[in-house]
Amino acid sequence: MRGVGGRWYHAARDHQIPANLAEACGRNGDAEFARFCSIAVGSASELEYLLLLAQNLKPIKPKDHAELSQRATELKRMLTALLHYAESRTMPNRCFIRPVDGISAVPRSA
Repeated sequence: MRGVGGRWYHAARDHQIPANLAEACGRNGDAEFARFCSIAVGSASELEYLLLLAQNLKPIKPKDHAELSQRATELKRMLTALLHYAESRTMPNRCFIRPVDGISAVPRSA
């Protein structure tokens, strides 16, 4: 996508993962929390694909691609761990969002 609309689309997509996590924290029950964590993992997979596409189309420098790809892989690993935690344990519907080099959802300890 080009132009202002394209930039808006990319900016909105960049906020998709933290928005999914924020919505997960606002849902009632463990199953709903896990469902939105799963959606966030899917968004991270989409990000990995888009980085692969960018590598093939070459709109970004190889060094930048390598760094972004590594960060996306780590993000997906963390989201997957959160999803497994949510699925394997009774999650109280009490979590908060805190900015730490981006936005992360962190369950409060019971």
